[in-house]
Amino acid sequence: MFLATPTPYLRVSFYVDNPAATGTPFHVEALAPWDLNGGTVGAASLLPQTTPGTHSVTAVGLRADNTVVTTTATYTVGSTGGSSSTTAPPTSTTSTTSTSTTSTSTTSTSTTSTTLPPTTSTTVVTPTEVLRFSTSPTRSAAGQLAGARLAPSAPVAIFLASPTAYTKVEFYLGAGTTRGALQRTELLAPWDFNGGNATSATLFSLAGRSGTYTVTAVATLAAGGTTSTTATFTVG
Repeated sequence: MFLATPTPYLRVSFYVDNPAATGTPFHVEALAPWDLNGGTVGAASLLPQTTPGTHSVTAVGLRADNTVVTTTATYTVGSTGGSSSTTAPPTSTTSTTSTSTTSTSTTSTSTTSTTLPPTTSTTVVTPTEVLRFSTSPTRSAAGQLAGARLAPSAPVAIFLASPTAYTKVEFYLGAGTTRGALQRTELLAPWDFNGGNATSATLFSLAGRSGTYTVTAVATLAAGGTTSTTATFTVG
């Protein structure tokens, strides 16, 4: 199962039998194609269907403009005449009408089936915790790190833009979509991935890097507890 869409997403979170899309997703994809059970550009990982009944898949896609698009599709896994079958349309309704003809005393029955499109809703959200990047030490003209394509020849300042009061922020760098190793711990704002001061961030060199990377910022709240922000980007 996969989300077929021309829309450029930063990530898509999939939920199974959870149309409210709450809690932990079944799977999160950070790169297209958007497969429910993961895979590659050439092949998706198949998901076994062993539980009969009606099920739902909900895909929550985050766009680069921070628009969230939610799409839900329902399907049925059942058995007919001893053989197993899977009904794939998002939702379907069936209506039956009967007409009688007195002169011939015959009854005819017709059945029509209508397939409804997936339910889609769009919500605009304003994130308070955003990982950003800038090619300037002053952090000017900053863009959102998630989904960005960066040149290996241009060092960047990476920082966590947040109005929240923190006591500590830990930055991690990993290949692909993994958290990876701890890169730096910041104890004072501004929260810079590679250190710096109030007026200037230390630029981080991307020389020799190629492919997809993920920065994770784990922040300790002044009121207690932690919050995590993740951004996946491409070098090259």
